[in-house]
Amino acid sequence: MLVLSKETSMTFLFCGLFEAPSAEWTHLTRELNEYELMIVTEGTLYIASDKEEYEVSEGHYLLMPPTPHQHGTKSSFCRFYWFHFEHTDLENGLVFPLKGCFSDLNRLMPFIRSLQDADRTYHNPDLNNAVFRALLLALLSEQKQPVGEKKNHSDRLCEEIKNYMEWNYFSNIKISDIADYFGYHEKYVSSLFHKQTGTTLKQYLSDTKMKYACRALSTTDISVNQLSIHLGFSDSHNFSTAFKRIVGLSPSAYRLQCRASQSDQ
Repeated sequence: MLVLSKETSMTFLFCGLFEAPSAEWTHLTRELNEYELMIVTEGTLYIASDKEEYEVSEGHYLLMPPTPHQHGTKSSFCRFYWFHFEHTDLENGLVFPLKGCFSDLNRLMPFIRSLQDADRTYHNPDLNNAVFRALLLALLSEQKQPVGEKKNHSDRLCEEIKNYMEWNYFSNIKISDIADYFGYHEKYVSSLFHKQTGTTLKQYLSDTKMKYACRALSTTDISVNQLSIHLGFSDSHNFSTAFKRIVGLSPSAYRLQCRASQSDQ
């Protein structure tokens, strides 16, 4: 296990995305001098340390401590993100299992992309360490999601589409973008989502944007024009029209109403 706490000494080293060239690929043999986190997004990774063999399938991760003999045990096709880091164990803190599963890669991707961007753009060790710690905490939180009844393919795909829209509400995404991301025809995605949820993809995305807009208008001083740009609208007029259609008030009127309500409390 790995123990995380505010005082934990952790140094991020480097990261990347690996995709096996074929089903005949086998992980190389080497001495691993630091920790390595592997998050498998496709296929199965067959790997071992000097003490234990692992079969890491899609939707699972492995955190391998330093070992004198890291090696592949079986040929396979797989795709995974890898992260190397140094870590000093402490007795008190959050216990991070060395292997486990995650329910939704979409929730982890913002942390992974932020780490890649920070490492590539700023080369700031303190920033890299902070973002990597946030990724580990997000991965730990994913494991703590309540486990309910097993969902069928349609339910699971709808949940993944919702999560994708939640993370990309600020982009001017189209139905074709969503379909391409999940590898389906847009008519199939649209029909399935409407059948499962009773609402269209376009309406759900609009509602998601407006939920964020309501929070921003009631809790910040961001201008309507800045908010419209942030949410991917071409101009503030289109944003205000969409907001009033869904919320029933203009953005300015909604903000005034919220502030009046807060002052009365």
